[in-house]
Amino acid sequence: MKKYLASHFVLTINGKQRPMEFLSHEYESNVIICYFRITGIDRVKSLEIRNTALTDYVTDQQNIIQTAVNGKKKSVILTADNPVQQYQY
Repeated sequence: MKKYLASHFVLTINGKQRPMEFLSHEYESNVIICYFRITGIDRVKSLEIRNTALTDYVTDQQNIIQTAVNGKKKSVILTADNPVQQYQY
């Protein structure tokens, strides 16, 4: 699962792709919840989230992404038609 997500779930911070530390996962009914963390960043100015996990297999797949950056929490739903979200801080 870690290898698959590494190629389908990518975060770019301040213009650079950053590796994520996989913390854990849990299952709720037919939902898998994964927790990641990125450390070693002084200040986040921009964030791009690209998530194509399972969208080639399940046409109506929705990937809910929740972030906490600079004390601000945001959520977005990414799909096959909309796999990327960008934020400026």
